[in-house]
This record gives sequence, structure tokens and C-alpha cells, in this order.
Amino acid sequence: MYLTIAFYLQVYQQLALILMRSNQTHENDIIDNLEELGLSKYESSAYLTLIQKGSLAPSEIAYYSNLPRTKVYSVLKKLEKKKLSVISQEKPLIFSPIPPEEAFHEILQLSERRIKNMKKIVETLQRISDEFHRPVGCEEKRYTVLNAKSAFLKVNELIAGCKASINASLDTWGVRFLSQCKDSIVKAMTNNVKFRLLVGYDSLDDECLLTMPEDITVRIGDIRSSRIIIDSVSMILMDSKNGKAALFNSLDVIGVSYIRHFEEDWANASQVNLSKNTDMALAMKATKLVKVMKEFLYSQPFVQSFDSPSDDPRSILNILERNGVKSLGENPEEIVRIIDHSLKLTSFGTIKYDKNNSGIIMRCLVEKRKIFPWAMLLCLSMDQKGCKSKIIQNLDSLEDVIYIKLAKPIP
Repeated sequence: MYLTIAFYLQVYQQLALILMRSNQTHENDIIDNLEELGLSKYESSAYLTLIQKGSLAPSEIAYYSNLPRTKVYSVLKKLEKKKLSVISQEKPLIFSPIPPEEAFHEILQLSERRIKNMKKIVETLQRISDEFHRPVGCEEKRYTVLNAKSAFLKVNELIAGCKASINASLDTWGVRFLSQCKDSIVKAMTNNVKFRLLVGYDSLDDECLLTMPEDITVRIGDIRSSRIIIDSVSMILMDSKNGKAALFNSLDVIGVSYIRHFEEDWANASQVNLSKNTDMALAMKATKLVKVMKEFLYSQPFVQSFDSPSDDPRSILNILERNGVKSLGENPEEIVRIIDHSLKLTSFGTIKYDKNNSGIIMRCLVEKRKIFPWAMLLCLSMDQKGCKSKIIQNLDSLEDVIYIKLAKPIP
């Protein structure tokens, strides 16, 4: 009898040990994966503990995650700085986790964009490979591989000798590269060369962009690769990692495809004013706001009609926040400036502040259905800053104007 009980007790202890080791292995795997997302081992352990246990005091986090008590507070402050946790405003201090889907949303988006760009590069290389290995009997086309120094000299030469047009689609590295060719660009533009520059959202706050001549037409959009097309005859594809480039002196088949892709990207991009007086922080907020509004909000039922919406219109702010637009401005005046800039980017309309009547006049350059979500967003953002507002709309009016009444004047 005693032998049987001892036997089962031993088996139970072995199973418990196996289960504990399995859980530890699983947690170690998660911690290793979090380290790949930029967290240290201590930060990974603390965040995993918060996800598992919920809101905890620093001493509790140190206990459950086996962190040294002398380091736990600095680790938790780093988690807060990385927007992975929040701290209570009152003592005792309590740390709460940010949900993983929200905490790692921007990192996942960045990784997806990188993968998409890598796929485009592989597709480009595959087309180049297929072009090079065509069957006998087909016309052979060649391209020249240039090192970083030769690429710079060749781009300068091609731009300076350009006759009609330059179409460039560049990432941040490409913008910095092209900014060094300013003398050649100025020479080309004095010969009435049409220069169109398409840059990515990451390039908008780059100082090199402001060094470009103001006469260049700049738009911001999604960038697939860095390339410059000269007179629809020559094209340079650039590798942002090592500075090397591939020069195509004939754009038959593959060049036509790249020109078509550029025109499609250009049509879907937003205009940017490249003036030296441009407030780039304002321009960045406006272009990001336009991008999110186009991608996520125009399909929502509460922004398609002047009728009473069935959904809570405040979810507009939630959608914007989830996609990186957490605040339109620190005060009502800044909010008006950002939305006005956004409307001009989309060519939807303009905003004018009516100081005498404490109101805002939104004039539509397109149908009211497209400008109405901006009016709703303006009111919600004003309400957040303590400036109550209300949309006043006469549906029988023939004039394309939306009037927003403010409870108090903008300081």
C-alpha cells in the first residue's frame, strides 16, 4: 500500500517537473522572439510578466520575472518609453501593459513595408535576369553596373545633359544622393527640364529634401525602389544599401513598365510644397493624416452622409490613433492649420477662420461628401481641446460651404 502511494507520488513529481520545464522553454522562446523586436532580455521578461499577470507593482514584477530588484524600475521606465507599458499617476506606482497588438503595430507595419520592398527588388532582379538569359534569336539588351562613385558621376552627367524630363522615385538614401547633384539639377531646370520627384513618407523630415530647388514638383507616396528616369530614354536603378547602381541606356520593354509604374504612383501620391518656409513638421502630420483618411476612413458609414450616423463618430479618432495619428495639434489654431494643409494636399477644399463670428468656413472644391469627414474630424479635435464646436449645414444651399460654429474664439 505504502509502496503504491510512493510510486504515484514520484510519477506525479516527474510529470510536474516536465510540465514546468516545458513552460519555461516556451517562455524562453517568447523572450528570445521579443529580443528580435528590439527588447533586452530584462525588458522582455518584464513585459511577458505584465501580459500574463496584468497590472503589478515593481516588486511583484521583479518577483515573477526573476529580475534584480535594483534594476526593475529602470527596466520598467524603458518599457514605458518604448510605449509597451503605462504607469499610474498616483502612488503606489502600478505598471500596466499595453496590449501587444497595439504595442507592436508600428513595428509590424514597418516590417511589412520592408518585406514588400524586398519582394519588389527580387522581382526587379528576376526581370533583369530573365532579360539577360533570353533564348537565342531574341534581341539582346545590356545594362551597366556602376559602383557608388561611378553612379554619382553618371547621374550628374545624365541630369546635366537632360533635354526634356526627369522622373525620380527615391527613398531616404536616394533623396540624400540626389541632393548632392544640385548643380546639375539647376543646370537642367534652366533649360526648362520638367523635374518630378516622388519620395516616401520617411523622407519628408529629411533636411536634404529642403536643399532641392523649389521649382521641382514633389509628391509623397509609397516607394517601391529608388530609380531615376531621364528623358524616358535612360534609367538608373540604385541600391540604397551599398550605393551601387544599374544603368539602362535603352528603355524598350522593361523601361516602359517602370515608366507606367511611376505614373501610377505619381497619380496616387500627395502634393508637397518644397518651399524653404515650409513647416515640415506640419507637412508631415498633414500627409500622414491624408494617408490614413484615404486608407481607413472614407469607407466608414459615419463619414459618407450628413444624416445622423449610426456608429459613434468618435471612432474616427480611435482609427487615427491606431494608425499613428495620436493628436492633430496642441491647440485649436494648430488643428485648423493641419486640416487646412490636408485639404489643400487632397485638393478637397480650404479653411478660413471667421474671427468676427467665432466660426470656421470650409469651402468645398469637390462634392461635400468628401469634405464632410474633415469637418467632423475638425469638430472632434476641437472638442478634445476644450473648444466646443458644431457643424451648421444648410442642405438646400447651392453654395458648397460647411460652417462650423465655435463656442469661443480661437486664441
